Amino acid sequence: MSRSAKHVSSHPFMRWWRSLDHVSFFLILSLMGFGLAAVMLASLGVNDVYDLDSSSFHFTKRQTIFIFLAIPIILLLSSCSYEMLKKLGFLIGICSILGILATLFLGQDVKGASRWVRLFGVSLQPTEIMKPSLIVMTAALLQTTDQKKWWRHFLYSFLLLALVCTFTIMQPDFGTVLMFCTVWAVQVYLSGLPLSWVLWLLMGGVAIVLSAYSFLPHVKSRIERFFDPASGDSYQVDQAREALLNGGLFGQGPGEGTVKHYLPDAHTDFIFAVIAEEFGLIFCVVILFLYSFFVFRGFSEVLDHKNRFVFLAGFGLLFTISLQVLINVCVVMNLLPTTGMTLPFISYGGSAMLGMSITVGFLLAFTRKKGRRVA
Repeated sequence: MSRSAKHVSSHPFMRWWRSLDHVSFFLILSLMGFGLAAVMLASLGVNDVYDLDSSSFHFTKRQTIFIFLAIPIILLLSSCSYEMLKKLGFLIGICSILGILATLFLGQDVKGASRWVRLFGVSLQPTEIMKPSLIVMTAALLQTTDQKKWWRHFLYSFLLLALVCTFTIMQPDFGTVLMFCTVWAVQVYLSGLPLSWVLWLLMGGVAIVLSAYSFLPHVKSRIERFFDPASGDSYQVDQAREALLNGGLFGQGPGEGTVKHYLPDAHTDFIFAVIAEEFGLIFCVVILFLYSFFVFRGFSEVLDHKNRFVFLAGFGLLFTISLQVLINVCVVMNLLPTTGMTLPFISYGGSAMLGMSITVGFLLAFTRKKGRRVA
């Protein structure tokens, strides 16, 4: 090997690129590509819903921008050390908490919830960015193996969760609160919480759901509408279910579906219905396979990792992606009440794309080849 070739191969960029999990990275790029195509097709009908020019590619152009911003974020985070990721997790988390708090006073009301805040002319949903940062902060707190210190850090993580959930439920956004609590409970159990405490946490979760049903009107209406469609407006779910049936195995063909003309959220929460109607069940299975392949590939790296921080954070991030995909698909199939959960990397949305790019950036940093050793 020539001296110049050795110099190139030893360059930090080349060392980082060789250490990256290329398969996982290209799986995410594939999902982004499928998502962009789905948003473009969905926008052909959504333009009518939002009174936009029928020839406009408003949502497609914006989603393209979101993707081109997300990719550098993923790559930059994937190059960070574990200690740097911890610091970034807390920094992003603090900014997200301030953002969630800001929505309570300066937020934009959308469908009865103030989840958005404008920053430098751009609308952001801070809870989407809070998801990965809360997981990383929890893992950083619970990584210790010292029992006395662990219980103290467990209390800190619980107080952090309580603070985030209090601000989030005031928006109100109960679905995201459940997501926060579920992932946190899994992390604390994996970090060594006794089974008896886990049972108490489960009972507490049931109490929270019952309280939300009793005191939060929007939660009560969604649950009642799910069990008794005649009790309220189930229009979007009905249309989505019809789209699944119309699509069959091979779909109606690109651009030939009709559900996108009637669903206000065809490009966001219900984009899976658009994909099912136009491309069919087989293509939907391919999409779910890509998610599954990415998640199981990630689990194979983090489950036996010697670094407890990587194990706890990696498991939590992968579990979040899995849970969000499962919830979104189940809502479209009318197996769960509507929650507002988007389909990662496929649904339209800058905040969702930013939150997921941070998630995957952390994961690619954890699964780099050098990350298989204690760091």
